Amino acid sequence: RGDHWLRLHPDAPDALRAAIKARLLAAFYVDTEEWKAKVVVQARQALLQAVAGLSSTSP
Repeated sequence: RGDHWLRLHPDAPDALRAAIKARLLAAFYVDTEEWKAKVVVQARQALLQAVAGLSSTSP
């Protein structure tokens, strides 16, 4: 909601903008090596599934 509000209010004060961005980052980003590794594994899996799907289609 905060990110959406920021898009609608580009003239928001810098301090408020920074606070909203910090809350957004805290909500969706975990700064641990384990979390980062899981993100890489999941992205690699999605990439391999996409490639397999594209290679199995016939023209």
